[in-house]
Amino acid sequence: MPPPINDDKRAAILADIDSGTKSRNAISREHGVSPSTVAKVAQENGNEDAFDRTQTAHATRARVADNAARRAEIVSRLYEHASHQLDRLDRTEHERSEVSAGKLVQWTADDLPPQDVRALIQAAGHATQHAVKLESVDASTGSDDAASMLSRLAEGIRQTWQNGADSQNEPSD
Repeated sequence: MPPPINDDKRAAILADIDSGTKSRNAISREHGVSPSTVAKVAQENGNEDAFDRTQTAHATRARVADNAARRAEIVSRLYEHASHQLDRLDRTEHERSEVSAGKLVQWTADDLPPQDVRALIQAAGHATQHAVKLESVDASTGSDDAASMLSRLAEGIRQTWQNGADSQNEPSD
């Protein structure tokens, strides 16, 4: 059990409490006592509300709501990114370019090389995975729904990849 605080220290702690400019933890650190000792000194001197946490609770709820709104915006952007990558796969013509003999050569192609198809599918998959993870933060329940959605997404990506790979291997006329 820590030794009791002397009257001078108690008076100094009370002066800091009454000033209302310092937190309980700041007063605790300054006077070398525990935060509970500071709260006890306040309570013993009729100042139970000195460290009322109501404002902190309101601020915390506001911050939680703000963060939920930010996550919703990020989720929306991630889905847009995934959609954009998949739209690029669906194009009938693809602009291509490479440097040949020191010059930039550009052309259009009907199909993308397999490595480009794979990269677009991976980008869409990663964006969707991250969106689903962020959505689960705000879901009260639904971990089963998220797992199911991820399974369906993985299957869709696998099928898209397989279809893309198959079309790359077909002989051209």
